[in-house]
Amino acid sequence: MNQSQTPHRLVAVNIGNTNLSFALFDAGKMLWSRWMPVEQADRAGEFIARQKDVTDVVVASVNPACTRRVSAAYRRIVHRAIITIGKEVPVPIIVLTDEPERVGADRLLNALAAYSRCKGPAIVVDVGTAITFDIVSRRGEFLGGLIAPGMRISALALGQYTALLPKVTIKRPHGLFGKNTEEAIRSGIYWGAVGMISGVTALLRKRLGENTSLFLTGGGASFLASHLPRELILVPHLTLEGILHAYEACTPR
Repeated sequence: MNQSQTPHRLVAVNIGNTNLSFALFDAGKMLWSRWMPVEQADRAGEFIARQKDVTDVVVASVNPACTRRVSAAYRRIVHRAIITIGKEVPVPIIVLTDEPERVGADRLLNALAAYSRCKGPAIVVDVGTAITFDIVSRRGEFLGGLIAPGMRISALALGQYTALLPKVTIKRPHGLFGKNTEEAIRSGIYWGAVGMISGVTALLRKRLGENTSLFLTGGGASFLASHLPRELILVPHLTLEGILHAYEACTPR
């Protein structure tokens, strides 16, 4: 890691299966954020490489192929390597699951960032390619969670594994139910996601206690937020905040 500049000026990058997001943090404050589809990984790497006076670029990823493309594009311009969460930078959180090594870095980063915000028990709902629920104890430990298909995967599955249902793009439905097949699918996927998130968070909060903080993040979070319980705090870039906290925990100031 580059330790020559204080305070740190960091680009945090979160690479998913569908999109990648990144933000510039200066002395712990987010100055801007961007997102791109993973198909534009080369463009993202070049854009990041052109940022001035950056101390380090730290990447969390569940998409190795996209990570290699971002890294190669970045290295071509600045002749330096990116830093990877889970390799050069560990996530400083206790993981109380059966197989800690198999928990995705993005889920641990969400848990870390949530605990940094509330200093108590928390549930993080991340709406992306999958919809995940990450559970944090009152001591900041990662307890586990739930993983469900995301809205896009659900739509693709209906189109692929049924004989007569069409493939549809995900859009906000016009009402609670549809009057044609496409709208019926959109309504089912949208309100199904809303109902699942509302119901599961209520069950989890009942188990963990009413003082449990609820956070909503991920690329699809704002799409659903207006119809979710208001207790869910929308933090679109929670994973990027987690990258910042992990980096700062292992980097001298």
